[in-house]
Amino acid sequence: MSRIIKNTFAVFAVAATLCACDGKLDIVPKGQNTLQTIDEVETLLNQDYKLGDLPATDLGVICNENYAVSENVKQILTKPYSLGYAYLTYDESVDRITLTQSDSRYESIYKYINHMNVAINSLSKITYADPNHKAQLEAEARIIRAYLHWLLVNIHAKQYDPATADKDGGIAYVDNINTEEMKRKLTVAEVYNRILEDCSDEVIARLPKMSISVLRANRAFGNAVRAKVLMQMKRYADAIPYAEAALSLNGTIDDRSTIPTMMGQWVLEQTAVNNYLYMTALTPICPYGEILSQETANKFEMGDYTINLSQIPGGGDYDDDDDDDDDIIDFAKKRFKVFALDGDDDDDEGDGGDEGDDDPDGDDPDGDDPDGDDDDDEPSMTITPWNTMLSEMMYGVSTPSCMSFTAYVNPYGITSDRMYYTLAECYIRTGEIKKGLELIDKVREKRTALYFSFAEQADLLDEVKAMRLLQQTKWIESLGSYENFFDSKRWNSEEAYKSTITRHLVIDGEEKVYTLEPNSKLWILPFPANATRHNASLTQNY
Repeated sequence: MSRIIKNTFAVFAVAATLCACDGKLDIVPKGQNTLQTIDEVETLLNQDYKLGDLPATDLGVICNENYAVSENVKQILTKPYSLGYAYLTYDESVDRITLTQSDSRYESIYKYINHMNVAINSLSKITYADPNHKAQLEAEARIIRAYLHWLLVNIHAKQYDPATADKDGGIAYVDNINTEEMKRKLTVAEVYNRILEDCSDEVIARLPKMSISVLRANRAFGNAVRAKVLMQMKRYADAIPYAEAALSLNGTIDDRSTIPTMMGQWVLEQTAVNNYLYMTALTPICPYGEILSQETANKFEMGDYTINLSQIPGGGDYDDDDDDDDDIIDFAKKRFKVFALDGDDDDDEGDGGDEGDDDPDGDDPDGDDPDGDDDDDEPSMTITPWNTMLSEMMYGVSTPSCMSFTAYVNPYGITSDRMYYTLAECYIRTGEIKKGLELIDKVREKRTALYFSFAEQADLLDEVKAMRLLQQTKWIESLGSYENFFDSKRWNSEEAYKSTITRHLVIDGEEKVYTLEPNSKLWILPFPANATRHNASLTQNY
């Protein structure tokens, strides 16, 4: 999408202004300049955001969404002094600080923050321009600045906890282009206060209702940012009106029911209208190459349009490995057969339905011919978007990896699809369980050929049980993005939802088991050395 920046002179003018957001952070060369016209500021805001490495390369591995991206998993295990090994095996003894001499995501985010600061500073000096246009552009820069800092604080600091946030170390909040000023690391509480100021109601109101592209902020994005910030602070009731406003402005849902007509290709364009604002990585094709964990593979709903379920080894049963007798397991397994891929089709609970019947259309009374053609069915070699057979050949593990070159899931941005889940959780957390499940159903209708309603069973569920349905389905919806990592950190700070991750990794037929505790220091990524060596306030947050 770099074609958006077309004016050669403007590009050079922008390049001349790329002063350091903080010379002490050692991110970009020192220098200072201002843009002279509104057109030049517009050009600076037309960023093609590439925030370093993909979330799946580290954040996804930590929360057990995946094992790696386009790497041989067996080879990672042979390199014990590496970040990949530390995250794959949950080895806290690995010296991650020494190994993190630089961090392309950290550096890229501060570079874009600096772009926003340059734009804001320049606007304050431009006198001959429409004041409403100036106010709009400033609001765009401020809302993106807020969002980028929000990404950073959730990656490099503890989860926001109102009891400790005023003591927990955060990040530097950079809001000016003064290269001589030491940018002091703030507490988590201070960072969130600054974020909320930059995504205030006043700022949101000045954003345009519609934007010229998915690379520019609009009012839907502004409301979505504030909703996500408040939810991450566990202010669920406060987040609701902003999530509602975002969806009222753009409630588009990507319809994946068309995938079977595209010969197995999962097509999701970068310019798709369900993107509130698109932010990718240096490797833009995402989630191509993401190698899912076995636990994530087991979360796919039966009939999911993006995966050939017969390729999931061992199946999945919705169980969370706690061996309890919680009736939500039966609710999912026996009533709806959501994740029951293990061939257990007994319907002994007498639920009065035919959900346990392998042959609902009556074409295969023996239940052994899923396509009903009475032919001997051989294993499929179809190249589906999530493919296990090729994953084993290329990466050495029998779990699905993404083989689609045409799906761009917006790894660092916000989509309307995922905003439905933000609002759904806020509803569930505030006692409106059915409303929350209805929103989840709206997305799921476009995700599985075997759709059934969660909301119709809302009377059977309390908050915790409804949350388990949300957690399972949102996990798959959020593949390739930062969302599962951020959610896991937040849930781990709440007694009802914290959990120890148990990763079962099978290599050459041998099972290896690794565990990650909710309070592990691996949930906080280190600041890179090329930042800390020049800024004494940037002490590590773990």
